[in-house]
Amino acid sequence: VGVDDFTMQTLMRSRNGAQGVRRIWRMATDRGYLRGQARFASYVRELGRFDARAALAELRRYAENPKANVKTKTFNALLSVLTSPENKARHTDDAVELVRTMKAEGPSPDSVTLTEVMKALATTKAGAEACAVRDELVGPLEARQSYDGRFVNAFLRCYGEDVSAAMSCWKSELKTKTSGGAAGTAQALAGLCYCAGRSARPDVALKVSYAATKNNGQKGRAGKPDEAFAQAYFNGKRARSDPHLSLTMKVFENLLEVETKSFSIDDKRAKGDRKIRIIWN
Repeated sequence: VGVDDFTMQTLMRSRNGAQGVRRIWRMATDRGYLRGQARFASYVRELGRFDARAALAELRRYAENPKANVKTKTFNALLSVLTSPENKARHTDDAVELVRTMKAEGPSPDSVTLTEVMKALATTKAGAEACAVRDELVGPLEARQSYDGRFVNAFLRCYGEDVSAAMSCWKSELKTKTSGGAAGTAQALAGLCYCAGRSARPDVALKVSYAATKNNGQKGRAGKPDEAFAQAYFNGKRARSDPHLSLTMKVFENLLEVETKSFSIDDKRAKGDRKIRIIWN
């Protein structure tokens, strides 16, 4: 009985080490079960969970074959591992070098490639260094090209604690180039809220969340900012070496948390909250 892709991928995911993944892959290829780049990409991704350097070496060895015609998606499979939360602290430089190789030798990196590496840069490099590497990999932003919200979010995050520069870039370059309508704009603006968290400026995150709600007019939101803005702010704040705020900024942070919180009587997070009823005359 033939073994399909799902079975082999499940077996590789069930292994608890790089040797186990390699053993399954060798068995599958020797018997002709797995062929093609999509399956190789799955192998590289699963191997990378245990040994990112070994997965990188496997991909480079595979790409050396002139008949392989390696696709961008295959490189992206490994990049997703190199830039994952558990690996990015150790392998962001490897991810950057991989993108440089793609730009020099092909295949060309796509929006997914650049988004993943920019997200890793934003959390592992200082703002100026992250922006320098980002600009090298992305190149100049094309005047007539549009960019999806996730790409713009990652691009803005690279400014780190320099929330003023991030805001300036958004207003002057990226605001009119962000695609995806209201949802795309919301994803992009969450990048500004991340920078606000890195710079301990909850007042800026609150202003961004209000502006996004006013401009987007999202159906069913009743003029209330989205929780994603507060989540992005707190993600940025956690990346700070000093998370303490002044009393004034603490008030803005509390207001941001309250204003973006989705109310539901079934929400366990609100179990201990005191509630009031407002009666409008």
